[in-house]
Amino acid sequence: MQYLNKDFVSKNINIRTKETPREILELCSPTKESLPISGGWGHSMEECVIINKNDPSVNQQTFNGLEIEYAFVEQRIYAELISGRPPEERFRDINWTQKEQNLITKDAGTYDNLCYSITCLNVKDWDYLNKSFLANNEFKDDSEGLKNYLKDKEDLTIFFETNYWFEITSFFYSK
Repeated sequence: MQYLNKDFVSKNINIRTKETPREILELCSPTKESLPISGGWGHSMEECVIINKNDPSVNQQTFNGLEIEYAFVEQRIYAELISGRPPEERFRDINWTQKEQNLITKDAGTYDNLCYSITCLNVKDWDYLNKSFLANNEFKDDSEGLKNYLKDKEDLTIFFETNYWFEITSFFYSK
């Protein structure tokens, strides 16, 4: 597995735009419901995503801040690894797992920090593996070939960790 360190992820994976995340995500996913967010891309506390329960788009009866966080995580992953990249630099076979969640109170704000591990394949490597898989009849009668294919896939898989910072003061109330 190819591990990408935090510095590389920050410089080469994390999306940064002059447009707001809300504008970009609405452009990338016009059929999805708009998220009630403002602020930054959530790479750090200073550039956190602000979830606003009082946004005009919010249905107060069905509002669920955690679902908005998860929707944003998914949409940012796709923006960073697919739609925000030229076709030859995109990734496939993307999987993510939440590793940690920490609630932080600072000054008058409440923040949720989510840490995810992400695995994916460069589109070129995915194409190579897919062609090999199909050309070999999915290795149905070739356990040694399947073993080699899975080793190749493991060697070509990219792994990194990234953070998502949310300011959740509008809907989180400390007791």
